[in-house]
Amino acid sequence: MKKLGQLIAISAAAVSVAVASTAVNAQNGGRAVIRGRVVDATTGEAIPSVKVELPGRRTSVYTDRAGRFELPALAPGSYDLNLKQLGYFEQQLRIGVTRNDSLVFRLAPQTVMLEELRVYGSRLAARAERASIAARAYDAERLKVATSGSILAFLQTDAGLSVMPCGNPERGGSCAQVRGMPSPVQVYVDGLPSLGGLDELRDIPAGEVFHVNLYGGGEMVEVFTRRYAAMESHNQVMHPRTPGTMPRAVQWQSPIRDANH
Repeated sequence: MKKLGQLIAISAAAVSVAVASTAVNAQNGGRAVIRGRVVDATTGEAIPSVKVELPGRRTSVYTDRAGRFELPALAPGSYDLNLKQLGYFEQQLRIGVTRNDSLVFRLAPQTVMLEELRVYGSRLAARAERASIAARAYDAERLKVATSGSILAFLQTDAGLSVMPCGNPERGGSCAQVRGMPSPVQVYVDGLPSLGGLDELRDIPAGEVFHVNLYGGGEMVEVFTRRYAAMESHNQVMHPRTPGTMPRAVQWQSPIRDANH
């Protein structure tokens, strides 16, 4: 019954969810390009970092800061289109792609979840503030600029993380550049140590990340994905999987788990 209720909720949301979208004829064999803009159904404001995907073609893009997106050229026909963003009802629909088509949709917000995510995000930022070494937090708002590329690319371009080869031919991998020398980086994804280190972050789309904490200029990186944030914020728990193998220089000045749990 619970699963059926969720499906009914999603179906009901589909009636009120929308994206300003236009299928524009491309200059390539009569194919069309789907361009659009995702907005909030309540406020009309643009929604960045919405995942827009064609599941049948395994193709996806993310909306930019203005809520705009563009899907690759498609042959005329019918396609399944999914739109996903934390704090909003997922939209699943079928669209017909022809020349000069015009479609409009709006994403309906899940108000309670949006507030839970806001609170959870503030707790993740406080986690960085409690660290005994210098740390910077990049929340969902700051990550809005990262609508394409990997989260590692964001850390390099927007967080100033300098990456270089570790210098060990046998181990390989990437290190942070500290005072001109390679320095190993401890990487945690959703609270668990990453075996791939910085190189694993090359495979994580920036659009899938909810929050990042960067410690000591690159000594340690914590990445929290949207999927994980959705679960944790709903449970009202700060972080139940606090890694037990933190660098010695990083110690928190107060408990991480929410006091109510």
